[in-house]
Amino acid sequence: MNKGLARVGIVLLMLLLAVQGYRLYDDIQAAQQRKVLAEGAMDLMAKQRVLINSVMDEYHSAAYGDAVDRIAEQQLIATEYQLQMLQVLALQNGEIIGLLYASQ
Repeated sequence: MNKGLARVGIVLLMLLLAVQGYRLYDDIQAAQQRKVLAEGAMDLMAKQRVLINSVMDEYHSAAYGDAVDRIAEQQLIATEYQLQMLQVLALQNGEIIGLLYASQ
């Protein structure tokens, strides 16, 4: 009877070891997936910074360049660039929501 209980105990311990091994493997896979998502997010953030800086440079040269004679023109240019930056913010919000969804 003791040999039977010992065998059952060994089988249960082996099953527990297998389950723990699978959990470890699954955790490693999830960590690698999160790392890939984080690297993608960092690349996206760098691209967004470049885009925002270029838009600001374009705005500065368009609004304060020699071709602008009136304040009304400056206001129109400012409004156009504000709309462009709001579109960038909307795209960023969509990308953030996508990243949050993908990381679950």
